[in-house]
Amino acid sequence: CMRAKRGQTDTSRPGCFAKDQVYLTGSLHILKHRAHIDFLALMQLGKVALEDVNRLRRHANQDAISLIPSFIQDRSRYLAKLERIMQCNALSDWQLSRMPPIDASAQINI
Repeated sequence: CMRAKRGQTDTSRPGCFAKDQVYLTGSLHILKHRAHIDFLALMQLGKVALEDVNRLRRHANQDAISLIPSFIQDRSRYLAKLERIMQCNALSDWQLSRMPPIDASAQINI
């Protein structure tokens, strides 16, 4: 959240660095749905929204398996790292479950 407010002299006021806010929102979305995400398909598809993975799965680049980053090759280890990220940031599944769904058309206002 601090990055999203960078450059502001009064962080209690509305406004943010939009790109960082989008990354923060996406990160929270990944944490919220981590147990159900097919990270391999996501990596094979490239830069797509999580919501589009199932619809686009048939277009996945099967040859991209060698391009999978080492940190994600072991799913259980990666999920454990995501759990650690949640722990370090004092996030719980309950808090994430209360997040509103991502709406690309929504205006960002923190």
